[in-house]
Amino acid sequence: MKRVSAIAGAVLGCLFLVRGPGPEARILPIPAGTGGIGGAALTAAGGDTLMLTTGGGVYHEPRTVVLPGVPLTIMAGPALSVPPRWTSDDSLHVQVFHDLVVKGIRLDGRGRTAYAIQSHAPRPNRIVVADCEIASFTEDGIADTGVPVDTCLVRNTVFHDLGKRALNFQTPDMCRNLTVENCTFYRIGTHAVRISQGTASLRVRITHVTVHDCLGGIYLRDVGDAVVANSILTGCKLYAVRSSAPATLTHNCTFRNRRNYDLHPGGEGCFNADPRYFDAEAGDFSLLPGSSCLTAGRAGEPLGDPRWTGAATRRAWRWHVARTGGRVGGVLLLAAGLVYASFRYVQRRVREQEERKYLRHLSHETIRALEDERRRLSRELHDQVGQDLVMASIQVEMLRHQLGEAGRAALGPKLDDLSMSVETAIEHIHQIAYGLRPAMLDELGLVPTLQWYTETFSKRTGLRVHLDVKEMREMRHGRLNMTLYRIVQEALTNVVKHARATQAVVRLSNARDLVTMVVEDDGVGFDVDRVRSFSRGGGGIGLLSVQERVESFGGTFHVVSRPGAGTRLMMNLPIPGDAEEGE
Repeated sequence: MKRVSAIAGAVLGCLFLVRGPGPEARILPIPAGTGGIGGAALTAAGGDTLMLTTGGGVYHEPRTVVLPGVPLTIMAGPALSVPPRWTSDDSLHVQVFHDLVVKGIRLDGRGRTAYAIQSHAPRPNRIVVADCEIASFTEDGIADTGVPVDTCLVRNTVFHDLGKRALNFQTPDMCRNLTVENCTFYRIGTHAVRISQGTASLRVRITHVTVHDCLGGIYLRDVGDAVVANSILTGCKLYAVRSSAPATLTHNCTFRNRRNYDLHPGGEGCFNADPRYFDAEAGDFSLLPGSSCLTAGRAGEPLGDPRWTGAATRRAWRWHVARTGGRVGGVLLLAAGLVYASFRYVQRRVREQEERKYLRHLSHETIRALEDERRRLSRELHDQVGQDLVMASIQVEMLRHQLGEAGRAALGPKLDDLSMSVETAIEHIHQIAYGLRPAMLDELGLVPTLQWYTETFSKRTGLRVHLDVKEMREMRHGRLNMTLYRIVQEALTNVVKHARATQAVVRLSNARDLVTMVVEDDGVGFDVDRVRSFSRGGGGIGLLSVQERVESFGGTFHVVSRPGAGTRLMMNLPIPGDAEEGE
């Protein structure tokens, strides 16, 4: 049995680590305190592990932790007997933009924070939560925000005292693969699990789960009233479901003798509102032989103390699983299923990566063509139109000297006006040419150009702009320098147009093969989700343009803002190699 369990564990490891840490991945130790997780997340690279090293310590974050768009792990130290406790003053603990693994941590909303974990654009591929406790949030534990998640895996985790739902993928097709194993849900406001199917075919696996004192239990729904057929519920125990609404089950669950009601679609099983008894009219809900779940009550049989959850702590739940581990055949079936699932997962990931690479290439070529055209226009304005205006200015002065005293007295004021108009036109042409393509970017480099631009921008608009350059090595990458310059242009223009700010800061640094830029202002801020939806509808062109530039270069882009608290744009762009730069 131990050998079979080891095989299953190895297969699970393969699935969880399909996109694991690379050779340069780091472990970043974080002691208890304020702001440690968020600060470490700002410097984390793909595959890094943020390790909370203080057992029982409080890790408090004054604001939502916005993770970079790279795979990360946040976990408790391996030798801790008491899990670290993560709290937040904001409405959300953590925003996920890529793969995230959370292990061995207590996420505590303290009855103030709305959500523990939310998926955000760009599309997260995988969210894994293991050996955790998620408690005391006013809304949901793990939820979507209209951004689909490929895979959500939740194992050996306790959810309790949540205002609404523990796992909420209410928007159709927001989670394609959901697996919930060895988990406990109690004192949940509405549903322990809620997931909806629209046009995609979902895969849902819920095994060895205890649900207690919950309004709606487990709810799997197709918005078109079709059956969520690709789902399995096995070894589950639901009781103290306080609503007369059904806990929705699918045709493929292992409960026997399901009874169909006229008021509900075929295949749904109903539980009575009385927390002490199963509904005798709904049929026999005893489990099939061989289940590793706790013994379930039969129709009309008391369940004992309805307050007992059976798995309120990770220690008790682990003891229970070790004691009742199930049959060898079930483990082998699970292992075979995981091998197939991991194969399909890798296959899908490869296809999606190829599609994203092609779209980035198209966007990159479009921006390159635009920059080439701007370079040509800038050169023509400077070399041709600018020279013509300079010649016109010289001719005005020659005309002034050729006139006699009487002519200068009569035409002098008009010549002065004409000369001033020509000089103004020359200045405007120079400004337009520099706006299209500043020559000093090619001649002097990025940092002097940004210093010139921010000083000029401050004088022109009245916005105080501070350029903070740290550990910035000289980069002779024309396309990258131009991309960063354009981002600063568009970001500062957005600040002036929308933020009503008094000052802005542009921070720039590079390390190894990555450039990091942050543009921050003290303006009015905004609701990120609302503006993102507006941008998808054709508005909000400024932020969308910045994001497209960053992503076309293979970088990551994040926005942190809320009404009244300013805005921070964070970007990471790779530094191309010489061969790539020359393409």
